[in-house]
Amino acid sequence: MRRVAHNMMPESLLKFGLIQAIHDYCESINESKIVQLTFKDFGLNERLESSVEIVLYRIIQELVNNSIKHAQAKIPLYNW
Repeated sequence: MRRVAHNMMPESLLKFGLIQAIHDYCESINESKIVQLTFKDFGLNERLESSVEIVLYRIIQELVNNSIKHAQAKIPLYNW
């Protein structure tokens, strides 16, 4: 239950913002050894509104999870 709650609202998203939260999420996926993700950000130097960051984080999370699930992904899958 704690892991589910953490995935829905990671501490890094609240403290450090969207970019760091996505980076941390990619690292957690990489640790699973299912696929290897590389995250690169371009041009987002300021924090967005909290509600926008949360929605964007959840969209990215859902896209990655669906890609892994439905593509039966193996290393390498992404290079973002």
